Formats: sequence, C-alpha cells, structure tokens
Amino acid sequence: MKSKKAELIRAAIDLFAERGIGDVSMKMIAKKAKVSRTDTYYHFESGKNEIVDNILEMFDSIIASNMPCHAENPELSTDNILTLLFLAFYGEDAEQGRKINHIIFTNYGNDRKIGEYLAETFYYARENRFTQMFNLLIENGKIAPFDVNAASRILNRLFIAFVLEDTFTFGNGEYTIRLDRLKSDCAIILDSILHGRFHA
Repeated sequence: MKSKKAELIRAAIDLFAERGIGDVSMKMIAKKAKVSRTDTYYHFESGKNEIVDNILEMFDSIIASNMPCHAENPELSTDNILTLLFLAFYGEDAEQGRKINHIIFTNYGNDRKIGEYLAETFYYARENRFTQMFNLLIENGKIAPFDVNAASRILNRLFIAFVLEDTFTFGNGEYTIRLDRLKSDCAIILDSILHGRFHA
C-alpha cells in the first residue's frame, strides 16, 4: 500500500500532465489522491512548489536508476547507450517518466524552477554525460577518436526533438512507433561511433 505522500505525488503528476501546474489546486490534488487537505499540507507545507520539488527529485531518481555505470562498463554497447539516451522511457518507469517529461516541457515557460531544471537536466548535464562516456571509451582504447562534442550534441538534440514531439502529441497511440523509429536513427549514429565511422 502506497503512503499518502506517494499518492499525493502520483495524483499531482497526473493532474499537472493533464491541466498544467497553474490550473491545479491543492484541493484538486487532495481530492484525486483521496487524502484530506489537512494531510496534504502535513506532507507538503509549502503547497504546490514543494510537490514540484518532489516530482523533479523523483525524475532524478528515475534517471539514476536507468544509468549504466560508465566506469564499471567501459565497453558500452549500442543497446546500453540507447538506454542511457532515452532515460525514463524504458521499463516500469516509462509511464511516469513520460508524464514528468510532459510536465517539464509544457510548464518551463511559466515556472522558473522548471525552466532552470530543463536547461540543466536536458541540455548541459545530458551532453556532459555523453561527452564523458565517449571520452572514457576513447581513453580505454575501446573506440577510435572522433568529435565527441559534436556526437553528444547530435544525440541529445535527437532526444529533445523526440520529447518535444511526444509532449505535444501526449497520449496518442503512435508513441511506440515513433520511439522505435527514433531508436533506429540513434542506433545508426551510435554504430558509426563505436565502429570508427563517425566524423562530424
């Protein structure tokens, strides 16, 4: 049985994804979670801002749980790197990951904290992570040297293009087809990198 706090976070994710953060009240979250307003403010004294903080922390945990360990796995395969690339879109976290992505990309313009999180998580941190991973593979002699920064930018922007498309067609039935198509495109780039054929 989930805790009341977990139920409130889950309810907030559903409502934020459906309506946007600005159009959701604490009362609505409490009602959807079937939790009293008193309990709602017991768990989240600062209201919605604190719930948003918890949702972003949850997303960080989802990302971390899907990360292969670079240092322990310097022979990363195309499949392993694809898992890293698509973060929360695999496994049991996929649905929650998509909803949180939807929240982030549709609310960043109206919420400074989400805007900063978007820039840091989806742009700087992800590209740095790819750059570190490719440099490690090169240093270990696993792949031939290439333009690591260019490859990192290309892969990250392919992912962001997918997320943007998915955000604004959220809930339709074409998701799996489009994800598979993008995975195939990224796999071609990754195979070229891992076999020394990538020169940006």
